[in-house]
Amino acid sequence: MAADTDSQSPIFWERLRRLFASPNRRDPEPQRPFVIAICVVISVTLWASLTLQEEKSVTIDVPTEVVNLPDDQALTALPPDRVQARLRGPGLQLIWLVFNPPRVTIDASQNQVSLADALSLSNQGEVRVESITPQEVALPREPRAERRVPVESRVRIDLPPAHELLQPPSVTPDSITVTGAQSIVAGLQAWPTDSLLVEDLRDSLQTQVA
Repeated sequence: MAADTDSQSPIFWERLRRLFASPNRRDPEPQRPFVIAICVVISVTLWASLTLQEEKSVTIDVPTEVVNLPDDQALTALPPDRVQARLRGPGLQLIWLVFNPPRVTIDASQNQVSLADALSLSNQGEVRVESITPQEVALPREPRAERRVPVESRVRIDLPPAHELLQPPSVTPDSITVTGAQSIVAGLQAWPTDSLLVEDLRDSLQTQVA
């Protein structure tokens, strides 16, 4: 078997040489661009496969999600909606996480939550957390309260010359019910709309404002 293998090696290399060499001088080398393109694709594929198997580090923004908040409780301060995590692992798995980031599940039944522990990577193979910012979040809670407050309009109206309003703008509904932490709800005097400027108003108008 060794002798057969050795005898085949020169044949393989001779065929490869002929593939790259032009058949004759009159031939405009029609095969060479095709062969070069194949070699480039193979080289890039091999480079990518070897590179993506190496361990790398990457920093990504990870969304958070608050769970297990009792119905009769409310947070007095919300945790950040995204945290920054530095992960280390095989390049291919890190690329997947960049485009499909995991979620940090924050258990609101606890007073303090370690975000590194809350970031679940159990299904991500060899990927591990190097660091996370912030490292912990506090979850201060209070009894949940409910209160009805008036809606405060932030709509400004610009009238052209010789025009005036027949009556002040009205808001419907004129009040809404809000719920939340007791100390925050107690301090609310009104609930404002978005800001809106109506320019050059010449006729009656109905519009929706968030």
